[in-house]
Amino acid sequence: MMMKESMSEPMNDSNQPLGTSAAEQPTGKMTLPEFEERLPDFFGGGSDWNDPRFQAFLTENPDSAALVSDLNSIAEAAKGLFDSPEVDADPSPDLWDKIANGLKSEPAS
Repeated sequence: MMMKESMSEPMNDSNQPLGTSAAEQPTGKMTLPEFEERLPDFFGGGSDWNDPRFQAFLTENPDSAALVSDLNSIAEAAKGLFDSPEVDADPSPDLWDKIANGLKSEPAS
């Protein structure tokens, strides 16, 4: 079974390492080490969620399927953090004045 040597290996349009053909890709069941190796690619957009080997692996491994579900939920929630208009990344202009005044009013130790 041919395994991808590097997570940063360039891929062709068929989502295969450059220089490989579909015939050279693994055709058997996906193994746990292969799942663990490819998992970051699935969330990074580098792998196909509809890969039959991936889907079969999740069907046969409910713990891994639960992990993928949890990671999907976390990823979606994280996207919402950046889309929220209520979040103001910049502090208010008078923040440093409030901090300085608070420090001045504290009794010396």
